[in-house]
Amino acid sequence: MAKIDKAKSSKALLGFGESLLKERNGKSVDFVEFENNPEQMSANSLLLNNNFAFLLAVIYDQGQPAKMAWRYPYEFCKHINNELPHTVTEQQLLDFICKNNLQKLDGIFLNTVFKLRNRRVACPDTIRAANRVITEHDRCTSNIWKKGDPAPQEIIERLEKFSGIAQKKSSMAMNILYRDLKLIDSMHARHIDVSYDTHIKRVFKRIGLTENGTFKETINAARELNPCYPGSLDLPAWEIGRKYCHKSKTPECTECPIGQTLCRHAKKSRGG
Repeated sequence: MAKIDKAKSSKALLGFGESLLKERNGKSVDFVEFENNPEQMSANSLLLNNNFAFLLAVIYDQGQPAKMAWRYPYEFCKHINNELPHTVTEQQLLDFICKNNLQKLDGIFLNTVFKLRNRRVACPDTIRAANRVITEHDRCTSNIWKKGDPAPQEIIERLEKFSGIAQKKSSMAMNILYRDLKLIDSMHARHIDVSYDTHIKRVFKRIGLTENGTFKETINAARELNPCYPGSLDLPAWEIGRKYCHKSKTPECTECPIGQTLCRHAKKSRGG
């Protein structure tokens, strides 16, 4: 297998990450790709202004394209305010969920315009999440990352108490809260890991940052390569895996921003 300089690979990955952030500079965080679909701007607005909707999107983000999962809270909120779902408040959303039973909410999940692939799990997880925010976080979702000035590990532990959230989603949420929403102090960045996501696992392995792509190896590689903020490798690796470094079809190596010379998968495919 072709040898790759890990330092050069990680530097290229970080460079691509910086270019992505520069493109975003001054722009609203785009959870649902509204720049390509302006009609989804309201769905994005809901996520920026309703912390519980944001939490639900984190829970729903699995088994289908991320942009679809992150749009789903907006679809759900149409059942609260059909004309202006993006104006539904956190308290209105919590109250609506708690006053309806599982059967009623399952009917809503079944009859939205588009459906979550994991709706049978997501529906009870929605009820559990609302109950936890009400009973443990004083009806205020932002208390998860604000109350008591919690350390990153404590925020992660709070997130992972929610059914449907494990390491992949908790670290994803942490990176969004720090990198995009600026809600976590920069001094805590060294404690924010990459998500153990299928795209990140694949890209790390193909560009030589890991050998076997195990959970521990992937997390440790990011910590060693960029100890001041391991999670900074998350966004660029995810974008490359999603857009270029495909698993089931031929990777678009010539278009990849990392460059073919830094990817052992590309070298192997060329016989290098």
